[in-house]
Order: sequence, then C-alpha cells, then structure tokens
Amino acid sequence: MAGWERGETPDGKLFPMGSFPINLFSQVCIALWGRDNAAWAQELGIAERTIRRYENGDMEPPEGVWRELLVRVQRVRDTWAYDQTEEDRWTKIADQIKARRTLLWHNVHMPDENILTLRDADQARTDFALIENHLEFIAGQLARVPTRGDLAKAALGIIFCSAVFTTLFVWLAWH
Repeated sequence: MAGWERGETPDGKLFPMGSFPINLFSQVCIALWGRDNAAWAQELGIAERTIRRYENGDMEPPEGVWRELLVRVQRVRDTWAYDQTEEDRWTKIADQIKARRTLLWHNVHMPDENILTLRDADQARTDFALIENHLEFIAGQLARVPTRGDLAKAALGIIFCSAVFTTLFVWLAWH
C-alpha cells in the first residue's frame, strides 16, 4: 500500500489510516477489562463520561488514575501471568505507564482552565484577608487562655485561703 494509506505509531508499527492508534489509557483498560467503558468506569470509580474523555484524548487522566492502573497491571502480571510471554506483555504495559508518568513529571504545565481572572483573584484576595482576620482573632483568644503555671498558682492560692479561713473559724469557734 502507498504511504498515504497507512500510518505509523511512535513505536514503528503500521496501522490503516481509517483507524487511529489507541492511546495508552485505552490500551491498558482494554487489556485489563475489555472494551466496555462501563466496566472501566466501575473499576476505576470514575464517571463513564470522563472515561470517554480520557479515551478520546480530550482530557489527560490525572496522576492518581495512572497510579491505580499501574498497580492493577502489576497485580495482574504477578498473579495471572502464566507463561513468560504473558508476563512480558504485562511488564511492557507497566513500563509504558512508568515511562509516561516520568515524561509527565518533567513536562508539567498549568492547564488553561485554572487561570484566574482579575475578578477571581480579587475575590480570593478578599477571602484570604477575611481568613487572616479570623486567625488573628483566634490567636488573641488563645493568648488569653491561662497557662499551666497560672492554673497551678490559682489552685495553690485557693488551698492556702481555705486553710487560713478554716484555721480562723476553728480558732473563733473554740474561744
């Protein structure tokens, strides 16, 4: 076939241009649970719509999802790999997840959806100032709480005053 009818994946494998290469998230989930998105969602505890976004590449799965997938792949490799070929397959998938996590670790950027507008920043500044005032008020109240030494002095004063009044009462009652 001509070059325009076939595509090539990053690892050099050819695929027909009518189909697209499957992203790593989909590869791992298909290997673990088959092609059922509902099963993926149930196993990972994620909404099915979010799973579809990960699968289509509209959204990148967060680090926690990759960590969970890596743990599950390693568990399958350690418990269900019945021959060397099967173990190599699961080890290759685990290595791909680890390599992807390493790349993400070094190429982290802030997504555009978390950029604050001026109004959001002003609101946040107001909220932080309010929280700071409340913290100062609480710190002032904590400063007025008696210490252990203050409580010991008060207890000793009560004991001494009780002894003096008792002695005076007994002395006046007997005379």
